[in-house]
Amino acid sequence: MLSELKNLENFNRHISYAGSRLGLNARVSFLGREYQDKPGYDWYGLKRGQREFILWQYTLSGQGKLIYEGRTFDLTPGTAMLVHIPHDHRYFLPPGGGHWEFIFLILRGTECMRICREAEKINGPLIAYSEQLQSLECAREIFRQALSPSPDCYRLSALAYQFSLALFADIKPQTANSRPPAIDNAVLFALNHYDEPIAVEDMAEAAGLSRYHFSREFKKYMQLPPADFIRKLRLEKAVNLLQADDLSIIEIAAQCGFQSASYFCRAFLKEFNISPGKYRHDRR
Repeated sequence: MLSELKNLENFNRHISYAGSRLGLNARVSFLGREYQDKPGYDWYGLKRGQREFILWQYTLSGQGKLIYEGRTFDLTPGTAMLVHIPHDHRYFLPPGGGHWEFIFLILRGTECMRICREAEKINGPLIAYSEQLQSLECAREIFRQALSPSPDCYRLSALAYQFSLALFADIKPQTANSRPPAIDNAVLFALNHYDEPIAVEDMAEAAGLSRYHFSREFKKYMQLPPADFIRKLRLEKAVNLLQADDLSIIEIAAQCGFQSASYFCRAFLKEFNISPGKYRHDRR
């Protein structure tokens, strides 16, 4: 299946349902395959209008990044992101070069929204795939049908519903690891206070746990230690300021909670393999 997708040429295709006499509650609205190697590939979930839709984006090669509720995810081959619009997230080609090659599906309709939003809620935005997962096979069939000379909108509607159900079935075994409220409270605290000199102890207090127990639980559910979470959150906020504002490096470091500009520059270089100044220069 993957070789079939990798052999496709880059394309974007809108699926029209104008001739349908039925109100279809599950629809494939848009799909495509893209290869991105320019740093300008950068999307914000709150800047794509107010019309709701689901985005499923599967990485074929290279790597993208997703920032979602303060967490940073690496979108590597064999993984897909599942997000809804509008929502406070951002996905982009990471600084420092490289490429990101992927296929994507945009789904609309009340049934797609209902099922996929629930899948996103209980599993989070990252899906790790194996060839056996049902939704990957459904995606292949959607692409096959959409690329046919005369796509059947009713068949695509049925496939959109089938894909949504398969997606939910694929992630269902992972639901036992949904985040407890204590960890959510700590994440919310960090999102609201990242620009202040907060520490792991402050997050543990927000969670209502001892530092030792909190650090162990946080790593279990967030896949990284709380100190690393704070650092990555601050760095991603700094990336936003480097793109949008003409603040100095010293000002950006201060606004993002770093103790000094020199520490900020070292942390940025280690995380993204490029200095903040060069990153800003390359984006202009």
